[in-house]
Amino acid sequence: MKNEHKESAELAGLRKMARADDEIGALINSIDVSPLVNAGPVSFQTIESEVLQQVLAYWRDLRDGAQLPLMNDLDPVKMGRWLSHITIVEVQRDPLAFVYRLTGEKLEVAHGAGIKGTDVRAVNDIVPGMGDALHIMYKKLVEYKKPLALRGDMVMKNPSLKGLELFILPISLEGENVDRLMNVAHYYKESLVPDETEHLMRG
Repeated sequence: MKNEHKESAELAGLRKMARADDEIGALINSIDVSPLVNAGPVSFQTIESEVLQQVLAYWRDLRDGAQLPLMNDLDPVKMGRWLSHITIVEVQRDPLAFVYRLTGEKLEVAHGAGIKGTDVRAVNDIVPGMGDALHIMYKKLVEYKKPLALRGDMVMKNPSLKGLELFILPISLEGENVDRLMNVAHYYKESLVPDETEHLMRG
């Protein structure tokens, strides 16, 4: 039976805020994020995590006027305090695939260890459909060449975690193509969707 998804009032509100952000507005209607449960694109100002905002500022500084920062310019020493929040996804081509190359401690706590080196579609084994949704979203971001912010609730392997704030930041090897996606995540024990709103329901 085909899954049916119902959007909550909170997620609809998040989408409305995202439309006001020129950097991600073009993505809103091109990605089906329903398998991500109650998480959706938002404006960067909506993200409360100080760590995420610090990494975003660092990513913007690395660009130095270019569209994309270079992978070789990333400084592991400067990024040391953020590394537990960071996951690096390698963009492979012919055929197109997205592979986890570095998985931060926060991701492993939320979704379990053992996904390093796997295609993102393997996440389907944790939450059916989520890996496919991530693949499509990453494909759009590779074409768009701009960062994306997500906020809301997600299904996670760790039942003590509910809320998520996430930046997906594109990075290049030589300056032209998106060759890596740097995911910066902050997980919350509490829901980021008010109790009175109705969550997306799976059929």
